[in-house]
Amino acid sequence: ITLILMQRSGIDINQPLMYAQRQKDRLESIFDYLTPLLKEAPFNSWTFHTMSLYALLDWGTFRNIFSLEHRPELKAFMDKHAQHPSVQSTQIPRT
Repeated sequence: ITLILMQRSGIDINQPLMYAQRQKDRLESIFDYLTPLLKEAPFNSWTFHTMSLYALLDWGTFRNIFSLEHRPELKAFMDKHAQHPSVQSTQIPRT
């Protein structure tokens, strides 16, 4: 959320700014933590955990806050659940 607020305030978060980089590093740390957990029960079916993670990843990529380009496990998670009826019925319109 901090990164999107910075962007909306006119701050280029892709510049070498210490605070923005710290937020990006925090995201990477969270992704590092979550990646091995994707194989565990809470993320194998459509649960609150799955919905929450899907929403975060979808929102962050849609807003160009982060990319899953170098996160194949997270990309696979997104692909696996993209056709779920709840995702389809609430999908962010993409143009």
